[in-house]
Amino acid sequence: MRSPLRKPAGVLAAAVLVATAACSGEAIRDDRGDADGTPGARSTRGLGFSGDPKVRPALAFERRPAHVIPFGPMEHPPVTLYGRAVWIADEAGVTAVDVTTGRTITRVKPRHKPLYEAHQPQRLTKDEGEYLQYRVLPPQVAQINGAPAVLAIVPVELGTRNGGAPQNGFEVIAVRAADAKVIWRLPVDIDGEPDGRLGASVWRPPYHGMAAVQWTVDGGLRGTFAIALEKPRLLWQRTDFELIDGYQQALVGFRDNGDDTYTIAGASLADGRDLWNLSELSGEISAGGRYDESYGGGPWSLVDDDALGARLVEIATGDTALSGKTGLNADMTCGMREGGSAVLCTSKKAGALALDVGTGDVLWERAPGTGPDAWSGTVSTITKDYAYVDRSDGPVVIDVRSGKVVGADSGIVPDRANAYAGLVFTGTDIEIHLPRS
Repeated sequence: MRSPLRKPAGVLAAAVLVATAACSGEAIRDDRGDADGTPGARSTRGLGFSGDPKVRPALAFERRPAHVIPFGPMEHPPVTLYGRAVWIADEAGVTAVDVTTGRTITRVKPRHKPLYEAHQPQRLTKDEGEYLQYRVLPPQVAQINGAPAVLAIVPVELGTRNGGAPQNGFEVIAVRAADAKVIWRLPVDIDGEPDGRLGASVWRPPYHGMAAVQWTVDGGLRGTFAIALEKPRLLWQRTDFELIDGYQQALVGFRDNGDDTYTIAGASLADGRDLWNLSELSGEISAGGRYDESYGGGPWSLVDDDALGARLVEIATGDTALSGKTGLNADMTCGMREGGSAVLCTSKKAGALALDVGTGDVLWERAPGTGPDAWSGTVSTITKDYAYVDRSDGPVVIDVRSGKVVGADSGIVPDRANAYAGLVFTGTDIEIHLPRS
């Protein structure tokens, strides 16, 4: 998890788009099941493992976990909770676990040879776990042909180029959320020959049949590419644009000027062209926020620099939507999850406020404190328009749009939550807590 990312400021240079149609292979469609050819799991429970997206998230969970998944020492494991399944990424594939039974639904591997082996929980050291969480991030949920699917990315060894040595790249795997069957696999040959350990993640929720991917070397940002999901193919890639945020058709990232300086710039999801740049930034730039599946700052990205301070920047235009003069504080973190209609910004020191996604209006503000009209606590996760907050008097659930408590005792402080389960990351394990009956 990166929260936030920092770069030295500079002046935006001209964008260079890399033509990539010949740099990636054709997608392999596979409706048989997982990578081993075994059938994907079948579920007879209505919508299957994807569950019903219209169901309200649970407001309280059992304190005792129903199931525990050993993972190894990692503060923020690469986990996505979607419907009735927990999707867990690693460097060699992705695993789905049924939240009701605690049993493995499927294990999906790439068709190409993985560059690295999946870690063994009992052998992972604390230092290795801290390093791994910057290379392997949670799978992302997308809509493919009108149905929910899970996207995972694995560093793989691709074929040789011009008779030379095998090329290293990625394989993007799309899996149906309802039955855990593989839809397709897309090999992607990244530009250049990076020297180091590769990692990648689909960044922010995909939009209109397209997904943007951030890739890294040894945990550091290195480049961005975008893919089409309906007819899977590589759309474009850039090594001078390091993706950090996105919303719908626009992306925001660090623009590498080629002289060890960077600026914040916007780019189009469809074709990678530059949309805007913030050339007035100076000193050290801080931008972006934490990465969870389907989690982001809505239409805005939090930017901070030495000259102008913290502000929310509209991802589509680069315009300032909220600044320190209008209630925003540099200590705040802002976020919402797919399906929500408001962004929540919070800080222990500065309090909290919420913004309407459609209008940008501030819905409410709370100063820090312990009174009934004050803000206290730390947000552990957000689901739709519900925020789970850890407070000194016990965990609660608030309605993001009103700021009012709607669940006086959530039972646990979940790191992920939905209608079917709450997940708690203990630092070594993933606990599955079922909703309180």
